[in-house]
Amino acid sequence: MNNNYLNALKNDTNFNDGLTANGALTHKSTLNPVLDMFAQGGAYRKRSEADKILLFKNAYEADPTLAMKCLFYLADIRCGQGERNLFRVCFNWLCKEHPSAAKRNLQYIPEFRRWDDLIYSTFKTPLWNDAMKIVKSQLELDIKELEEIEDIVKNAKNNRKS
Repeated sequence: MNNNYLNALKNDTNFNDGLTANGALTHKSTLNPVLDMFAQGGAYRKRSEADKILLFKNAYEADPTLAMKCLFYLADIRCGQGERNLFRVCFNWLCKEHPSAAKRNLQYIPEFRRWDDLIYSTFKTPLWNDAMKIVKSQLELDIKELEEIEDIVKNAKNNRKS
């Protein structure tokens, strides 16, 4: 066989080779952007915002549904990776680039993350007002429940006196 052909074949099959932090041979990519996000997202804590957005954008373009599930997994503070900044940066990008998809998922942010993530991830986006409506609704519900608890305590005190 031609030596040039073997070298070209070897170079072609090694395009995805890389090195780990310890110098071991590894693949740079799974060749699936969603799997790359799943595998690498937790290690993006110190990466630039542009890198985080590119990771999510590539995954979103490959499969929007799985990319959203992956983003919420990476963000999840209970059963996921708890990656706050990655989530905020990527969801903010989503609000600007794909607002209808982001809007469908706004309600889940406080469940998987924290209430302030709803604020930070929608800041200066078309969905800011929608996020504030969710916050307002929850505050009104909390106030109503607090008033009910105050009534229960007040009645308990009155019953104890009699």
